[in-house]
Parts: sequence; structure tokens; C-alpha cells
Amino acid sequence: MRAAAILVAVFYAATILPGSALSLAETDAQAPQERHERSETTTRHFTTRRYTTAREVTARETTARETTHAETRPASTPARTTTYRRTVPTPICTCPVVENGDAGCEGLVIAGTVVLPACDAGYKPLHRINRITCEPPGVFSDPFPVCVPVDCPPNTFGSSVPTNCTCNPGFTGVIVPSDATPYYISTCTPSLCPPNSEGLAVALGCECLPGYAGTIVPVVGGTGYIGTCDPVACPPNSEGTDVPSGCVCNAGYVGTIESSTAAPYYSGSCVPAPCPANSSGVNVPNGCTCNAGFSGTITAVVGVPYVLGACAAVGCPPPSTGLDVATGCSCGAGYSGSVIATTTEPFYINLCVALGCPVNSVGINVPLGCNCSAGYNGTVVALSVPPYVETSCSPVACPANSSGDNVGSGCTCNAGYEGTIVAISVPPFFVGVCLPAPCPLTAFGESILDGCTCAAGFEGTLTPAVGFPFYDGGCEPVDCPANSTGLGLPYGCDCLPGTVGAIGATVGFPFFIGTCLPLPCPVNTTGINVLDGCTCNAGFNGTVTGLTVAPYVANTCAPVPCPVNSTGVNVVSGCACAAGFAGAVVAATIPPFAINLCVAVGCPSGTVGINVITGCTCLINASLAIVPSIIPPYYTTACIL
Repeated sequence: MRAAAILVAVFYAATILPGSALSLAETDAQAPQERHERSETTTRHFTTRRYTTAREVTARETTARETTHAETRPASTPARTTTYRRTVPTPICTCPVVENGDAGCEGLVIAGTVVLPACDAGYKPLHRINRITCEPPGVFSDPFPVCVPVDCPPNTFGSSVPTNCTCNPGFTGVIVPSDATPYYISTCTPSLCPPNSEGLAVALGCECLPGYAGTIVPVVGGTGYIGTCDPVACPPNSEGTDVPSGCVCNAGYVGTIESSTAAPYYSGSCVPAPCPANSSGVNVPNGCTCNAGFSGTITAVVGVPYVLGACAAVGCPPPSTGLDVATGCSCGAGYSGSVIATTTEPFYINLCVALGCPVNSVGINVPLGCNCSAGYNGTVVALSVPPYVETSCSPVACPANSSGDNVGSGCTCNAGYEGTIVAISVPPFFVGVCLPAPCPLTAFGESILDGCTCAAGFEGTLTPAVGFPFYDGGCEPVDCPANSTGLGLPYGCDCLPGTVGAIGATVGFPFFIGTCLPLPCPVNTTGINVLDGCTCNAGFNGTVTGLTVAPYVANTCAPVPCPVNSTGVNVVSGCACAAGFAGAVVAATIPPFAINLCVAVGCPSGTVGINVITGCTCLINASLAIVPSIIPPYYTTACIL
């Protein structure tokens, strides 16, 4: 601002007072003075330009004309010389302000100065920019440019380059303002379609490849898009990494899976293969079972024919005949039943059962051969049609002294007869006889048929009967009578301990003679008799035991001695409480056979102590004593009570 003011002042002086001196230099011998012009250089950079201010140029280019005048002075006065210098004024231009740009100069510039204006980065001039020269009388040779913002370039959006342009959705990069044509640097490039998709670019649209699902949407910033194309999983009933990698139908399924661009992004399907011949089931994957009468397994596999294995017809099992189970089997001769086809191993139920040998015959079964039972005469023949067997076995009659339908069904000796009739398969078709049965050991007589009498000590009757022991009833031993013991009269009876007598067995009621009489209770005891039990009297201790030999009783009842704190021979003869004790001893029938009621007498009034036995002391005269006594009050004393 200071330099501009000086230049303005100089310019004013040069135009208002042309030819006048702009500076004066005086030289004085006594007071030399020197004036110097000051030059000032200002440098400003606009891009790569440098320009010079008017003051600097004026200082360099001013044409100076100097005139020297000499004055005559008195000798005493020093001579003075005056020099004049005149500056010719130079035209000056004022630099304008270029909005959104640079004028190429600043403030004032002198004529001849050449400037190169420029627009700021991102702005362009409305007309061509040339070098502009400051020309007399202080005007520029050309107009300064008008800088306008550059519009956002293609594939971008925004108000203008200087105010920020953004790459369109689907593009990546940035827009940077520049001062060179086209006044910006653009790196906006179209985003390529991402993996697993196809198309020229994201902005033009990307489609997921066949077998991939998803969408690619252009967006601003980042990669220029969002979304992915993900591989579709193999559909039901197939296996594989995913549809694009290839899917194969699962074992037992028929079909193909191809990639597609339309939902569900694959075409085709895997359907279950039907069950093969001679098998049944929903389908192969769910399992097929061989039909009844067929053997084999059906296993699902991948690819044609989708199954492994087959169902083969099962042959007729023994003992049946026929082509196979599926077409039907017939049981062999001597067998009844059927063969039923099934779906489980062995794939049939063989109901052919060998007929057992028919009634009145014996053997393992009809097919293996049967013979008439013992006691029967005839033959057994196997047939292949119902009833599958033919028999002619007939029964043989029971022999003498026996009864029954026939020998085959069994013959039993008549009542009172013993023996067995055994059927055989050769004439006369039985062995054995029936003979009169003898009397048993507990009876006597010729035979059961003739009659038997029970032996001594046994009672009962015998009646002829069929079958062992060939009689009903019997002779049972009579129990030992009262007051005796033993296995029974026939085997001997002994009198019980405590009784006396003898018992003998006889034939006929009452089957014995003699008695066993119980002994009475002995001395010092009480009770009915020894057999029923005797108890020692009160005051006695011991037992009464019956014996089987004379004297038939053992008596240990003895008097119990007098208990402690009492005196006397024994409880039975009487016991008295000892001196100093009050009470009585009572005889008893249970241990200890005496009730001891003798209790020590306490110390009387006027004495101190626990009782008379342990000692009592007189309160007034301790030298006097309390003496126990056997008569009430069971002590004597000289104490003053």
C-alpha cells in the first residue's frame, strides 16, 4: 500500500506539473546533503509468474536529465553548485481483481509490463486467455478473463468441479480440480461386475451367473456397488458343494440339476426311483422290500440304474414240492399245512407239518412211518391228499381177571387182583396176568379177596380194589393212649415222666391194655400232679421234675435263707429284720423267693446322721450314743430328745 501511494503521488506530479523538477540534489560544502531515491521490489507468484511493481520499474527506467548551475559568491563564501534532475512520467496500469482467478499482477504496473492472467483450478475462462500488456496511457491491451466453474464431467454428479463432483453409482475414483484444460483430473472409472456375475460394468447392470443368487446394486463410493452373487446350495435329494460346482442326485433318485439365472437358479429335479420288479415300497430312497417269496436286497446307488441288487424267487422248501414259493408249493405225502410266502428271511413260512402217527399207532410221524400200537393189529399208510394218512389198526380185547375197553387202551386187573397187562405189537398183542393179591403186612388172612384182619395195635378195614395196593381202606397204627408216648401201639408206648404203669397192644378195640397214672405233687410243692406240673411253695427254691423210672419224680425244693438285713434260719421258718431295721421278710414263689422289706431306721429327732445303722450323734451330748434295736422303734438312746 505504501509503494502504491508513492507511485500515485509521482504519477500525479508528472501529469499535473509536466516539466517541473521531481527531485533536487544539492551539494553544499559545509552541509553536503544527498538524496537517494529508494527502490522497492515486490514479487508475487501466480502459478509460475513473476511481475514487477510500477515503483521498481520507474526507478530503473526513468530518464534523468541533470543541469548544473554555478554561482559566484564572495571569496569568503564557499562556492555552491546546484544540480537539477528531471524525471519523465511513465504510464501506469491498475491490476484488476479476477474473481475465481488470478490477474497475473497486483496493484499498479507500468506501461510495457506483460501479465498472464489465469483462472483458479476447476474454473475456465469464457474466452481465450492471452498475454496482456500495460500500454499508454495506462490501459491493458486485452480484457481480463471471466472465470466460470466447470460443470461436473460425465459419470459424475454435483453442482460443479470446484464445489465437489462425485463419481456416479457404479463408478470408483475422484474428481480433482485442475488449472489445465479440461480444468479437472478425473479417475472415475466404471466398476467391473464382481465375481460370479456377468455384464459390461456395474453401472450398465450385472447379472448373477447361472446357479448364483443375489443382486448387484450400483452405489456411490467404496467399490461402486453393494451385493454379492452367492452360489445356490444343491436342492433337495441331491448332493454337491453347490449348484455352480455341480449337483448329483442322491442315491436312488433320478434326474439332473442344471444352473439357471432365474429363481430358484437351477433347473431340473431329483425324483425318487420306483421300486424294481418283484419288490414293493414307496420308492427306492425310502426303501424297497422284495415281495413275499422273493429273496434279495435293493440298495440305492447314484446314477443309472439307481439301484443295486435284485429279488429272486425262493425255491420250495422241504418237505414241499413245486417250482418256487411265489408260484406256490404243496406239502409232501404225510404232511398237512401249506407254504406261505413272506418278505422276511427265509421269505416263506413253512407250515408243512408231519402228521403224527394216528390213534392206535406209534412212530415219529406218518412220513417216517407208523406201526399199530401195542395191542392193535393193522397198518398205517401216508397220503398226499387229505386226510394225508390211512389206518386199519384195530384193538385187542382184555384177558381174564382184567377189565378195560381193549389191550391197546389199557387193561386193569379186577378188584383184589394184582398184576399188569402190557400191550405188545406181536400176537397175542399183550403180556402179563392178574392174580389174587395177598393181605398187607399190617393185617393177616389168605388174600384180600378172602378177607384180611388188622394186626394187634392196628385199626381199620380192607376192601378189595382195583390197582395197587389192590384194596381200599387199610390198617393204621393206633396212637399211644393218654399219659404215654411212642410211634403208636404196634411199635410200643412208654409212660410219660411223672406217671407210673405200662401199655400193651391188642387186636380189636381199644387196641391196647394197661394205663399210665400221674404221681401227686411231692412235699413242699403245690400243683395237681407231677405230669401237669408242681411248683415249690413260697419261700422254697428248686424244681419238681418227672422221671420215667422209680421214684418217677425228682424234688429239689429247699427253704431259702433269710436275706440281708434280717435274722433267722430261713424264710419258711421266719426271718426278722436286724437291729436298726424296720419292716418284714415275706416268702414268695418267684425268685428270689422272698420279699425283703427291711429298711434302715433314720436318726431320730435331737440327733444328726443318716440312719441308725450308719450312726446317729446326739445334738446336746455328743458323747451319748444311739444303739440299734430289734424292737420298735428299733434303737435305744440316752440322748435328750
